[in-house]
Amino acid sequence: MAAEQDKFGLIDGVAVGEAQIQPDDMSGLSIVQGSTPIKTIGRPIYDYFTIGNLYQPCAALSSRAANSPAAAFLPAAISTARCAGLAAKGLLPASATTLAQQADAALDKLHDYGWLPDSDVLQSSHYRFATNSIVVTYANAYGRFSVADNVCGFSFANTTAAGLVTPQLLASQASIFATGNGVPPTTGVSVVYNNSLIAPLLDLVAFSRSTGVQDAALDGAICHRNLLEGRDIVTGVALTGAQKAASDRVRAGIAEVQVSAWIKNTPAILVQGRADTLVPVNHASRAWYAKNQSKGHGASNVSYIEVTNAQHFDAFVAGGAVFAGYDQRYVPLHMYFLRALDAMYAHLTTGAALPPSQVVHTTPRCGPVYPCVPPALAASNVPPIAANPGAGERIVFDKGTLRVPD
Repeated sequence: MAAEQDKFGLIDGVAVGEAQIQPDDMSGLSIVQGSTPIKTIGRPIYDYFTIGNLYQPCAALSSRAANSPAAAFLPAAISTARCAGLAAKGLLPASATTLAQQADAALDKLHDYGWLPDSDVLQSSHYRFATNSIVVTYANAYGRFSVADNVCGFSFANTTAAGLVTPQLLASQASIFATGNGVPPTTGVSVVYNNSLIAPLLDLVAFSRSTGVQDAALDGAICHRNLLEGRDIVTGVALTGAQKAASDRVRAGIAEVQVSAWIKNTPAILVQGRADTLVPVNHASRAWYAKNQSKGHGASNVSYIEVTNAQHFDAFVAGGAVFAGYDQRYVPLHMYFLRALDAMYAHLTTGAALPPSQVVHTTPRCGPVYPCVPPALAASNVPPIAANPGAGERIVFDKGTLRVPD
């Protein structure tokens, strides 16, 4: 975005990893991976996060998400209740009558909205550690709401092990600016659902008033999706009054941060992991690159590097027992960001060509059977970015379609 806004040539080049970048319009553009067209691309982060916020807890129970890393942080009983609530409100196909069918249908909803099968086993942990926090904080930011506005019934507070609101410790309060990133959970601060039955509770263990069960605040998740769509997604009725005003504010804020994807002649390298579940490639790097290429008509000096078996949170790859499974399945993406920095520096200082857009096929340390005891990371797990990738690795844009190899 800075390069796009640079009117004075201050930026010589850009190397970026896991870009959370939001194109303003994807009309006439498409993405195909292998032979599979991607149904939904280039949506704003609040758009796809409100879909994840609805369906991830239920999708976590799909057999395709078995052996998910850190799955214990999302209790199966809460996921089961979320599936039942979605089905009762008509947000899953009527044909999905069993729990297994509902979980599979929820995962299919995510696939249809741009997530790749590479993300299936991460839906559970990402929901617990990021999704609702992102939805709540981004709604506040886009709509310029105060935390005291309690949009959709959510606020922030320290919580006990049982999820009850509790005063903050002075020691943690004193260090919160240095040790927190502003997105709960951090230094004891959690997202709280004020509208939970009986008393405000931690969002994960909150009860919806419409269902009467502990379904991770399904009512609140529906409310946030309503703000994006400007209608009640259950009844189809357009929002009115205060809800419409809130929706208008949020949608206006979203539009303010969308970009044209044109950075003129500024060279750039984008790096992203195919298994990025927080910022799916179809909504971020793939979408931005496709739009950039459509505007450049072959003149854009931009390279996109997509890394298989890499996801958003490299810290989880070395997270020990708490995040067991990340180290078995994923390679560190940051290594490729450093390689992109080196390639950009060489381009700017020696005139070396940027590497062609490509998929780098890595090898996880375990598999295909999980769990396992992962060996040390080796060079063979993280091959270099190729100067001359083969046809099976090259990412190509042609006639409005971005073609990405499997």
